[in-house]
Amino acid sequence: MAKRLENFGIFEVEPTKGYQSAISELESFEMIEFINPFTMIYDSIPIYMLDRFIVQFYSYESQSLIDSLIVAYHLEIIDSIPEAAGEYIFRITKQTGYSIDEISNIFYNMDCTAFSHPDFLCRAESCAYPVYDAFYPYQTNIRKSIGYSDHVNSCWEITNGDSNISVAVIDEGFEAHEDLDSNLTLAGYDFLNDDTIPEPVDDTFSVHGMICAGLIFAMHNNFVPDYPPTDGDKGMTSIVGMAPRCKFLPIKHDWYQGALLSSSAEEAIRFAVDNNAAVINYSWGISGNLDNLEAIIDSAYYYGRNGLGTIIVFAAGNGIICPIYPPADRSTVLAVAALWDNDVWWSLSCRGDSLDLVATGADVWTWDRMDSLGYNPLYMEPPYDPQFCTPINRVHYLCHVSGTSVAAPLVAGAAALVLSRRPDLTAAEVFDVLKYSADTLLYDTVHPPDPQYGYGRVNAFKALLAVCRGDANNDGTVNILDHSYLINYLYLGGPAPYPDVLMGDANCDGIVNIYDITYIYTYLYFGGDEPPICFEYNE
Repeated sequence: MAKRLENFGIFEVEPTKGYQSAISELESFEMIEFINPFTMIYDSIPIYMLDRFIVQFYSYESQSLIDSLIVAYHLEIIDSIPEAAGEYIFRITKQTGYSIDEISNIFYNMDCTAFSHPDFLCRAESCAYPVYDAFYPYQTNIRKSIGYSDHVNSCWEITNGDSNISVAVIDEGFEAHEDLDSNLTLAGYDFLNDDTIPEPVDDTFSVHGMICAGLIFAMHNNFVPDYPPTDGDKGMTSIVGMAPRCKFLPIKHDWYQGALLSSSAEEAIRFAVDNNAAVINYSWGISGNLDNLEAIIDSAYYYGRNGLGTIIVFAAGNGIICPIYPPADRSTVLAVAALWDNDVWWSLSCRGDSLDLVATGADVWTWDRMDSLGYNPLYMEPPYDPQFCTPINRVHYLCHVSGTSVAAPLVAGAAALVLSRRPDLTAAEVFDVLKYSADTLLYDTVHPPDPQYGYGRVNAFKALLAVCRGDANNDGTVNILDHSYLINYLYLGGPAPYPDVLMGDANCDGIVNIYDITYIYTYLYFGGDEPPICFEYNE
């Protein structure tokens, strides 16, 4: 086993001095064993080169050749990895005569080596994702959809969205909200009034669009300055959404008093696709199988997002013993039904063989309209119940919203999170990821797909874990740093892949071991397959 680092320090050099001059000066001190500059990658994340490097010799190379190189370059063997024949960790000495990056490149260019690189010291930290929004503990719908439990981490430890991914919500109108990031809100369209201001109609109860949007875009840890903080809530009296760092494309369709032109629904979907929406949430049902809607939906699925396909999520519909509303019954959309927070099927959800997923959609917390608009203000003064939402009530939020309309945005948000980490996936691949990562263990007698539960309850954490295999250090890409990370974890006492050890399961066998190290370097240097989408969870 390799020696642990001792007496290691990181120093900042004054700009006027220059790091090369500082290195030359420090090298004259006998007490200093090695000194190297460090490198900044990605979002200013530092990685450090020490006095050691990793070399993989081809298995057919002789031990005498390896020994001769050790002598020639005055190297010390720190460790060899028996499971990977020919892999060594070397330390340079003062007699080596080369810096760590120079000697790594020398060995990399040798015909006898498969790879060589510094044994990088990478940042390792707990990536727990704290959420202080006061209403979050009551958002069972969100907590279950992100994969949170006492034993399972949250998907937000992998990503809470990416501003390169936009989600369109097509509904009856939207407006500014204290819990919405205006910087991530795109210019939308109003197909009722034919303008670019998709506000709700002049009606106190025109709130359906805000209800759905809040479940996707509500900011995390949002400080509300006009609300005095109390013990425990830190003044962050707001809800959380599934994908708050994705962009919001608000689209108001031509709906008024229960009627909607099919041409308006088609225009709304086309506008979303033409404006590069990666995901569309449509929490509405439309009577009848209409050719124009089927055509635009299928076109979006096959040709949207520059040929990768747009993910369209529909609410399954509400009613008493009802089939799935069109066009949610099409195979080119995801149809979503609702559950109670105890995972019992919500009895007013429509059902059928075309159902894809379920999500908690009964008595959920979400946005209301601001101030005197919306439903909640009615409950703030007698003769109404001032504790309509307990234990904390705030007029800008609702807490008793039910229906498949509020289940669908949770799936749309999960799809947006998957694309935030894997924008290269096709719509068909995202459909499969969400279906086959869904929680089915709760339903002992259900075998997916089921008319009431589809493939199961959406689980964004498992969906992300399926598409992030091999990214052991959770930095968003699979590269040589993941190779080093796994070596450090398996052989040098380093931290485990986070937020789940299976992030390091590059070959999808359910175990993190030397074969994953081998898989990654074969992928990086020898044209091997990239880490696959993987539904192995060791459950």
